Amino acid sequence: CTELGVAALCFFPGAQGAVPHKALAAAGPRARWERIAWEACKQCDRQFPPPISVVADLDAALRAHPVRSGAGEAGWLLQPGAPCSAAEALAAGSPAAPAAPAALHVLIGPEGGLTAEEVAAARAAGYTPVRLGGTILRAETAALAACALGVLGSR
Repeated sequence: CTELGVAALCFFPGAQGAVPHKALAAAGPRARWERIAWEACKQCDRQFPPPISVVADLDAALRAHPVRSGAGEAGWLLQPGAPCSAAEALAAGSPAAPAAPAALHVLIGPEGGLTAEEVAAARAAGYTPVRLGGTILRAETAALAACALGVLGSR
């Protein structure tokens, strides 16, 4: 994600996720992620890595990284089976991705998926459900695929 130009990474434990907040917020995982981001910076000639944060829950993540649609930003809630595909979302004039969005926020749920309440909160915060394809991707695969699509869509 660092190599593809991501501006920030924010991790949160989903209600159905396998990893509790305590484990996410531990120094070990965060230090590893920061080390990986710095190494990626060296690889891609990026000056600084994206800031990495760990928050208590989805609501905190939505508050920390709001989608400002009035500022031309777009938000994707990655969901298998969503009615809108990433290709459709990247089409000019799509509500999920206005032409040349100022920022594209991508929300990826945990292994167990998001609860109906979490999906409703994300939608209320400006995220549009988008599918990446016909299969269910692992979170790390979905993140890279969404980043690559966002990069391609902005050109």
